[in-house]
Amino acid sequence: PRLPLGGLARLRPRLTVVLKARPPMASPAPASGAEEAPAGAAAASSEAAAPQAAAAIELPSASTCTNYLKLPDYGSEELLRKHLLTAIHEGSGAFFLS
Repeated sequence: PRLPLGGLARLRPRLTVVLKARPPMASPAPASGAEEAPAGAAAASSEAAAPQAAAAIELPSASTCTNYLKLPDYGSEELLRKHLLTAIHEGSGAFFLS
């Protein structure tokens, strides 16, 4: 498939890029014999680091019928480019329903 004459501006339906929602992550159980942190303290510290850590291993996804591109929050343009190119090359020969 190729872009229509005029490029992305002439694409119908238009290309939509959105932030990909990350699945909820389970909190690790405290090590045996370890003291538990105050309620919410561990969750708050792990939640702050979780979005980019989870996104660092997650690939973008797309809905090609509606020209919808879902990108995780990678935190850097370099990581975005790397994962986007990986998704394009690895997914070029596959079609999955999700």
